[in-house]
Amino acid sequence: LRAVLLDAAQVTATSPADLALRIAALRALGRTGDQVFWPVLARGLADADPRARGAAALSLADLGNVRALRPLLQALAV
Repeated sequence: LRAVLLDAAQVTATSPADLALRIAALRALGRTGDQVFWPVLARGLADADPRARGAAALSLADLGNVRALRPLLQALAV
């Protein structure tokens, strides 16, 4: 399941369904509470779609990892 979520979180959106899948995967990764996913979620902050960026930010908040503060603050500064 982890591998599927990781792949889905990094899918390039070529359709609305792809974007919905990516957003759902980003949120699911955050809900796992597994700190191993924070780098993937941090990369999601640079997504081209603001909805995916928001999902990544919420998921990072769900993880509560202090290492995520810098990427979050950098994303807010853009």
